[in-house]
Amino acid sequence: SEEKKENMAKVSMLTPERTKQMEIVLGKLKLNFGAMQEALFLCDFDFLKPSVIESLNIIAPTPEEVKSIKEFDGS
Repeated sequence: SEEKKENMAKVSMLTPERTKQMEIVLGKLKLNFGAMQEALFLCDFDFLKPSVIESLNIIAPTPEEVKSIKEFDGS
């Protein structure tokens, strides 16, 4: 319900700097998430050029981020 959505707090698992870095990289790629996901899944090398792979590697989750997300209990 709308009331429930309003009462939910926004939680960020990333620092503002990390979030900004991801926004910049994703903005440069100019692809929506679905198209990017499909290109990765299909190993579309027309899209997955070395520069794109390097960019995606920059924003890939760090081991610490993965651990933090796995340990998050929602509170």
